[in-house]
Amino acid sequence: FLKKEIFMLKQIVFGVALLAGLLAGTVFAETPHEQLKQMVEQLQKNPTDNALREKIINLAPKLKPAPVLPAEAERFEGRAQYTFDNAKSPADCLDAAREYEKAVAAAPWVPGYYLDLCTIYEKAKKYAEAKKNCEFFLASSPSGQDASDARKRIAGLELAIEKANELLQCASEFVFVKGGCFSMGSDKGDEKPVHEVCLDDYYIGKYEVTQGQWSKIMGNNPSNFKLGDNYPVENVSWDDIQVFLEKLSQKTGQNYRLPTEAEWEYAARSGGKQEKWAGTSNESGLEGYAWFDKNSGNQTHLVGQKTPNGLGICDMSGNVWEWCSDWYDGDYYSKSPRNNPNGPSGGSARVGRGGGWGGAAEDLRASDRGSGTPASRGGPLGFRLARTP
Repeated sequence: FLKKEIFMLKQIVFGVALLAGLLAGTVFAETPHEQLKQMVEQLQKNPTDNALREKIINLAPKLKPAPVLPAEAERFEGRAQYTFDNAKSPADCLDAAREYEKAVAAAPWVPGYYLDLCTIYEKAKKYAEAKKNCEFFLASSPSGQDASDARKRIAGLELAIEKANELLQCASEFVFVKGGCFSMGSDKGDEKPVHEVCLDDYYIGKYEVTQGQWSKIMGNNPSNFKLGDNYPVENVSWDDIQVFLEKLSQKTGQNYRLPTEAEWEYAARSGGKQEKWAGTSNESGLEGYAWFDKNSGNQTHLVGQKTPNGLGICDMSGNVWEWCSDWYDGDYYSKSPRNNPNGPSGGSARVGRGGGWGGAAEDLRASDRGSGTPASRGGPLGFRLARTP
């Protein structure tokens, strides 16, 4: 009778545990191999669960026989390796990494996968991801020559991350601009006709790119007014800026660009408001918002010293002209699309906006349009960054 009672009690306890496990989303496996399979399925549902990943990495080597490598893992590995072998840019390497992640998802216990991913992510300039995968490799293979090499690589990746973070500070001061519709242009010259434009969300630099930021990326300072690291870089062409953007994007893993002309005007007008200048429509108070011919002393000034506009963006009127991404066309507004216009498909000049330290108040208006050939340089020519969320 006592044995029967104990048996029934065990059955009840097991039933309660099973029910609790099901309610908690935990599946009880009968064998270690089945347990591994179920843990892998759970990890596929939640790939950021690194604690579970480490359990899988620790469990798999103990299994006899060793777990079978799924066919899909080998298939994804082959695709990833082909993409990586033929990669010509960090973006191609990132595509290879995404394919390899699928192989890892199918067989997260394979040490070599993590080591390969470490290499691929490093080539893609994704140093934090590379470091994480090297650490996963060490968790699965803590001894041997490969482990020693992985530790050295992690140390190097930590330095690369630190350097990338320093470079990222070159572009870290961004303002989020909530998209919307506004009336772009004015009744003057090439600013006609006033037309409705609607934009998606984007980020734009709070400040103009500085000489210190340019020097960190390019290793030189082309500015005519070499007054300090926190003065706007100038005397840069549109073409020069494309080289800067490519290098900055590669070094930081972010995709930076110039704002479109429409994005620039929308941001300058504090989110599409009917402001004549960036932050104000009152010319008598313009000196509080901008550096121009009346107060600049014929030179550039430290960024961020004047009152920002309604979005918290500084110096969009004055200090230096700012290149935009668009080609210039004096008649473009009459044929511009309503949604996210990117400018004409071609041309001989690029758009500049905002006016500079030597311009009159009229030249600093938020709707005023300037232009120059892509190779043009000059003391008033600078820029600010933008990026898409």
